Amino acid sequence: MADTTNTLDQVVHNLVINVALQAALNAIVVAVPFLGYPVIKTVFFFLATQFSELLYGEMSKLIVFNVIGIKEAQNQKAYQDAVDQLGKALAVKNNVITEQDHAKIQAAQEKFKNTFNDLIRLRPL
Repeated sequence: MADTTNTLDQVVHNLVINVALQAALNAIVVAVPFLGYPVIKTVFFFLATQFSELLYGEMSKLIVFNVIGIKEAQNQKAYQDAVDQLGKALAVKNNVITEQDHAKIQAAQEKFKNTFNDLIRLRPL
């Protein structure tokens, strides 16, 4: 199966570069007419395209890092909740573990394992 992520990224990249950049460059040429002269226009469009591709790449990285940060914060919160729940389940009264306490402990341990695996990415996404 083909990797559709790269294809989608390329389509979005091409749309941003071709549509938005061309519209912006044409508006700039209208506002500053000397940038429309043949040689100047070619150099200006080349430099603007290079800059926009660099900017697009950096913005893509920023978005990816922000998404990773959000997911990591969610995983850390879920892990801390699991640790708290496990601590509460292990705090039995009078050192007597009932069947209900045992079930709570098992459920808390399973939740702890799952959230810990999510936190350190031992489980596939």
